[in-house]
Amino acid sequence: ISGPQLLILVFIADQPNWRCEANQIIAYGSQTPNNNDVLTLSNGGDDRCQRLERGECTAVFNDASSNINAEFGWICSRAGRSSYVQSLFFVGMLLGSGVAGHISDKYGRRRAIVSSMLLATVGCWWTVVSTYAWEFAASRLIVAAGSMVGYLTMVVLISESVAVPYRSFVGNIFMFFNTIGSSLFAPAAYVFRDSWRQVSAYLFVTMLLSLVPLWLHATESPRWLLARRRRAELEDLLNSWSAHASTPDKVVRDEAVQSLLKDMAVADSADSHLPDSKSSSEQDISIVALLTGRFRRVAAPLIFTWIVMCLVSYGIWLKIEGLGNKYISFFIISTVPLPGNFVAPQLLEYMGRKPLLILCVFLACVFSCCCMLSVSATLPLVAAIPVSPAIASAASSTNWLLIWSALARFAASNGYCILYTYSPELFPTMIRTQGLGICSMFSRIGGIVSPFVVFWGHSNPPAPYAIFTAACLLACVAMWRMPETKGKPLPETVQDLNQLIATAS
Repeated sequence: ISGPQLLILVFIADQPNWRCEANQIIAYGSQTPNNNDVLTLSNGGDDRCQRLERGECTAVFNDASSNINAEFGWICSRAGRSSYVQSLFFVGMLLGSGVAGHISDKYGRRRAIVSSMLLATVGCWWTVVSTYAWEFAASRLIVAAGSMVGYLTMVVLISESVAVPYRSFVGNIFMFFNTIGSSLFAPAAYVFRDSWRQVSAYLFVTMLLSLVPLWLHATESPRWLLARRRRAELEDLLNSWSAHASTPDKVVRDEAVQSLLKDMAVADSADSHLPDSKSSSEQDISIVALLTGRFRRVAAPLIFTWIVMCLVSYGIWLKIEGLGNKYISFFIISTVPLPGNFVAPQLLEYMGRKPLLILCVFLACVFSCCCMLSVSATLPLVAAIPVSPAIASAASSTNWLLIWSALARFAASNGYCILYTYSPELFPTMIRTQGLGICSMFSRIGGIVSPFVVFWGHSNPPAPYAIFTAACLLACVAMWRMPETKGKPLPETVQDLNQLIATAS
């Protein structure tokens, strides 16, 4: 659900087909026959915008309900306002990331998930019925914040509820369904392409339906109950797991149960091993320690890699203009990470988290560079390279650009998924959601600037891909000395995290 919410503007923010009418038609704007992707002006097009700005004519849209630019009059000098709305969505994700840890650590994982998704559903409804531009922008902000709190808390709930050998597998299954949801959005957007409100209504219905299984089946995190010393509730949860366990799932849950029972025994015998639920001093100190001093060696490279992966993953997604049919291109770029969702769990257990993450970031760097060279084939510097005309033509074709973009998206998306598995394994229980929230919050910096990086590509096509290439290369260097977490138990305290960092020294 989160992917379609983020990328809805790809389908509802086209440049509209419009004309400027006074006493007579002054000039026309027409769209290319290639699925109405690009606005192509007649010779009088510039004069049309000038007359509109001077108030000499009125903009008349052929179909004002098809997209938000026509609905809210975002044309000519206001044509870039949809980019601001897209960036505002990332601001909402940043805000959601900032409060996700506090809400879920204080009130519990289940309450945080259900309440945040309910808030996001209300925001989706407001998007459908919004009549003013500020309402639309505000509703997108609410959807982003609510969805992000729910998304991050779900990731933490999964990591805390599954035994160590199966943690990466279950985490990638979660990402698999996220990819499926994004892929199915392309055909749905095509079916409802005549009205942006119908596209928004589709997302509202899917969000509303998602609340049902969350309310009925979502359970509290056993490790959160353990950290909060709510022993009775934890025992009830473990008994419920055992009662419903069946082979081979019984093996997975039995391992998780045995691990938690062992932790309970340690907590009972050593009262200082886990922080008290009524005291937040250790929690606050731990968060500060993650960002300063020795812990900066883990936090700083991790945060930078999150920023880069968000920038590249969403930047490639948003830059489907020029890749042909936008519905087909969106479907391909959304679906291409699926093979990685199947292979990544095995590779994570075989290669480890850090090596596989570095590999994905490096491949994103290589394929982004290929995209840059592909769109640069007509530039004087690149055109001066002595290659045959056939090779030059093939390298600059739309099909090859789509292939390189899809491969770059494949690498960046799987790197992003690995971060969601890797990051929670680096933080102690009491600040796990907050630590993941801090990383995700900073990553939204990449998301906020990505629409403007893509917009820069309209005047300088190779620029976005050059930025993606350089950023990925720096991320590879930053991650080189990070600790490995494969096969290791989740750190429960700051001391456990100290030991994990020491293993990478």
